[in-house]
Formats: sequence, structure tokens, C-alpha cells
Amino acid sequence: MGGDGGMGGAPEARDCSSLAGTGMYSVQGAPATPTDDCMTTLNPSGGDDTAALAIALEDAASGDVICLGTGTFDVRATLFVSNNAQITLKGIGATPNDVVLDYAEALEGDGMEVTTPGFTIENMWIKNTVGDSVVVRADDPVFRKVFVTWDAGSVLENGKYGIFPRAADNVLIEYSEVIGASDAGIYVGQCVGGIVRNNKAFANVAGIEIENSQNVEVYDNEAFDNTSGVLAFELPGLSLTSDNNLLRDNEIYCNNRANFAAEGSIVAGVPPGTGALVLAGERFEFRNNLIDGNDSTGVLIASSVVLCQLSEERPDCQSGWPDGYDPYPTKMYLNGNTFINNGQDPQGFLGALAEQALMVDTLEDVIWDGYIAPPGEADPEICLGLTDLPSYRDMSADKCGASANTTELGICVLLNTNTEARTCALDELVIP
Repeated sequence: MGGDGGMGGAPEARDCSSLAGTGMYSVQGAPATPTDDCMTTLNPSGGDDTAALAIALEDAASGDVICLGTGTFDVRATLFVSNNAQITLKGIGATPNDVVLDYAEALEGDGMEVTTPGFTIENMWIKNTVGDSVVVRADDPVFRKVFVTWDAGSVLENGKYGIFPRAADNVLIEYSEVIGASDAGIYVGQCVGGIVRNNKAFANVAGIEIENSQNVEVYDNEAFDNTSGVLAFELPGLSLTSDNNLLRDNEIYCNNRANFAAEGSIVAGVPPGTGALVLAGERFEFRNNLIDGNDSTGVLIASSVVLCQLSEERPDCQSGWPDGYDPYPTKMYLNGNTFINNGQDPQGFLGALAEQALMVDTLEDVIWDGYIAPPGEADPEICLGLTDLPSYRDMSADKCGASANTTELGICVLLNTNTEARTCALDELVIP
């Protein structure tokens, strides 16, 4: 479905029935990790390594490089980096497979919590954390060749997030791989400035999530076999809006995994089979991505209003939002992407709408809920491009905004697949 969009012709569709990972770090092209700059080197003891690691991180001076030798470290509590800036923690094996921090004996808590700027973590495997794996709340963090997994597979009991910088400006996440997070594998939240490149995320609820962030560029990643490959959210009640984010040259395919997020969480409502979901926000561009084999749709663009209606959390979803929050997505540009075989077996609420309201078996590459900010006069600039357009559906043509429940929402959904009003282009985004 849709045009080939400029990725070197139309590639063949993926076989989504054969996506099993190796269980080992598998990102290709990662650079070698230097081993000649270690200031402290720790090796696994064969017993509980928590105290030795904690003391090394606590005593490290600004600029120190702490190296971990090959083998498996037994870690039973959260490791904190909170005293000095510019700390580097890295494994000195040939790949992340060689240096393992295993939290299987931990009873609670995140894997690491970092609150000092300039932290770098590199070339190691972090597994089985009870909470989130690596949490950084300080500027200029670097995550390089970080491998995160849980032995249990894709289950609710896993930590919510693998790589988790939040309120951390100028983030770099590269050559990393996350498998099995019960919310998002790779997350960037409330950050200004960020690069997410050359990573692999699969078997998570969301592969990559960009939330309430600005000037983030996401490129050359693979997101597959998640519930949704990519989420781009602007949620209410947070200090930062979503603006000027670019998703380019990624492969987003076969994201059809059953949703295993905690009931009541926002991501629990994401339909399996969603290539990418944009919720509210301004100025988001999809450029030159391959979006293939996602059963529900390739790209879903939605307002927080429809999310409110689906949850039936209150009778009037058009008002009552926090001051300064705009629940409607604007200036969304799909530019030169390749869409193949999306929407062939819609799931979740999209499946219910397709079957019960639209009475169709398949859905389109791109779906927009159609809601426009009251009074419904300003065009939101949802643009599909000028040529080689993807298949498209406007679910409501702005006729569902006042719906109070899912029954009313189902009645007003439309058979509107006319791309004419969305045949437009915006200026390509530049990330400063």
C-alpha cells in the first residue's frame, strides 16, 4: 500500500513470521571500545559485586574512567552516580556480550540512577532489572553499545524502560539494543537536543519513544517486533512541549507483538500492529523511513482528545486540559517514506473500529483521527507529501470531537480516504 517514497525503489515485504532474535547483542557496525584509558578496573568476584561497584562509582573523581573486565557481575541493588561529573563506566570485552551486569538477585529498584552531567555508559549487557535499567537525569549523557534484556522474555514483570534519559539535554544514544521492556526500550523524555542512531529495539511494548522533547533526531535505527515501533508523545502536565523532532532513515517493521504493558498505563492502549504513533505535539517529520508489515497501520496520528474518549475518563474531552497544553497534533510531515503491507489485520481499538464502524478488513498506511482544535478553522497541516502518497484515512473529518464515549465515537467514524486535502509539503526540519 502507498508509494515507494524514495528509499532506492520498492523493497520486498518482510517476512514477519521469522523475526526471532539471537539473544545476544547484534547491532552491526559498532565501533571498538578503547581499553587504554582505564583509571580503575573491576573484575567479577564470583559473589555479590554490588558493594565494589557502588564504591567505585561513589569514589570516582570528575573525568574518571571505570572499566569492567569480562564476565558476569552479580548486582543486587541500584547503583548511583551522584557525586561527580564526566564519569565513564565501560566494559572492556570485545562486545557488550562479554561484560554482564545481572540483577537477577535484586528485589527492587532500577539498575542505575545517574544525576550528574556528562555520564557515559558503554559496551556492556544489563539484564533482569526489577525497575528501569539505566536512568539518567542530568545533561550530556552518552549511551553507547548498551545491551538491555530480561531473561523472562516480553512480560509485564520486566522493567518499564531500558535506556531512560529524562530531563537530560543533549542526549546521545547509539549502537545500543533493548529487548523486552514493558513500556519503551529506548526512551527520551523532557529533553532538549538529542540523537538516537544506529540502535535496535525489539520485543518491547514500544521500541523507541520520544516524549515531550524538542530537537531530537532519530535515525538509522531498527524497530521491529514491538507492539509499536515508535511513539512520539506530548502528554499534559509536563514542563516541556514536543516540537521539532525528526525521524528519518529508520526501518520500522513487523511491530505486531501483543501489548504486555501494565493495565491503566498510557501505552497499554497502543494497538498491536502500529508502526508509529504520534500523539499531539508540533512539527514532527517522518523522512525516508521504511515502514513495513505493521498489521494495524503504518503511522497513526492522534490527538489526546481521542485518547481521552477511548478511556472514557471524563464526559468532555475537548476542555479541561492544563493551561498551555495543546492536545491536537499540528505540522506533521510524512516525507518520502516507503510503506509496504501495513494495515492488513488491524488490532486493538483500530481493529474494533475497522470491523464495527467502518466494516472493512484492512486499514491504510497512515491514519489521522481528523480532530482540529476548536473552532475547527485553522488547518493543522497534516501533510502526506506531493507525490507517491501513502494510502490514507481521515477517521472523522473533525466530526467526533464532542463524542463522550466509545459508542458515540464509533458512530461518527467515516469512510474518508481522500488524500486531496493532505497532499501538501512542509519545510524539512533542521535539528540544531
